[in-house]
Amino acid sequence: MNCLAIGLALSMHLGLQNDYNQVHPYATCETDKTITGIYYNSLENISLFGAIKYKLTDELLLDVGIVTGYEYDVIPMARLRYKNIFMMPAIEKDTTGLVLGVQVDF
Repeated sequence: MNCLAIGLALSMHLGLQNDYNQVHPYATCETDKTITGIYYNSLENISLFGAIKYKLTDELLLDVGIVTGYEYDVIPMARLRYKNIFMMPAIEKDTTGLVLGVQVDF
């Protein structure tokens, strides 16, 4: 497994009021049990993240960890991945929503 991946993710923000950046270039390092990386987030900030990977099936993964670059310095994150499609919860003040996306490694 190659640790370094550089790519681009495209996202949709569902159930939220504000307009968000939908284009997210990224660089990640993924091992059998962890994923770490850097990306341009929905608030147009640079985010650093680290997560533990839980393999639910051969193609379904759950990443649970922490991320920077949002309203607070460090927040929890969870991302469900199926092949190159992902889904994440989103919080906007008192509103909860969903981020759906697709990512492509170059």
